[in-house]
Amino acid sequence: MIGTAIFALALAAANSSAGKVPSNPIAAMKAAGIMPTREVASDLCLPATADEYEALGKNGVLRLEAASLLSPELPLRRIYIVVKGLRIPLRQVAEFDKQQDAAPAKGQQQAYWRQVSYYLVPLNLVKAGAKLTVDFSGQRSGFFVSDLTLSQGSPAFARLDEYDTPGEPDDEALAGLLAREYPDDFRS
Repeated sequence: MIGTAIFALALAAANSSAGKVPSNPIAAMKAAGIMPTREVASDLCLPATADEYEALGKNGVLRLEAASLLSPELPLRRIYIVVKGLRIPLRQVAEFDKQQDAAPAKGQQQAYWRQVSYYLVPLNLVKAGAKLTVDFSGQRSGFFVSDLTLSQGSPAFARLDEYDTPGEPDDEALAGLLAREYPDDFRS
């Protein structure tokens, strides 16, 4: 991804009269008709209420959608967060079979393979400044996805909890959150 981002920065700088660096290098690449070999989109879902926070064992749920032009790279081999230099693996709660897009993206000769998976994320580690990282199957490892943080807009029960050691989630609470927040993937 770093090589892709550097190329996108160079491309954008060469195409920009002011030489400004784009705020989103991947989007700049796509706008120029250059598609990355792989990418990962993430969504961190926080519990909706203090009761749900407790029922989920003080965990959030992370949805990942990994895409690669290379089918053997999926499913993802390892998903972890890095906090203070330590790699902490995330516990998977659901994984769907990889699927190939119906048609190649504009300017591409082949379509992406995509795979969706879900993980529990201990919110105490998110508060400590976690970096979401994945390893694809095969050679590509240490692929940085994003920084996970709790902003001022995050629920106070999660953000301000001083006794935030995570525990096991209640299966019904987890199933309820997944069905409510991700109805396209989970039906109740």
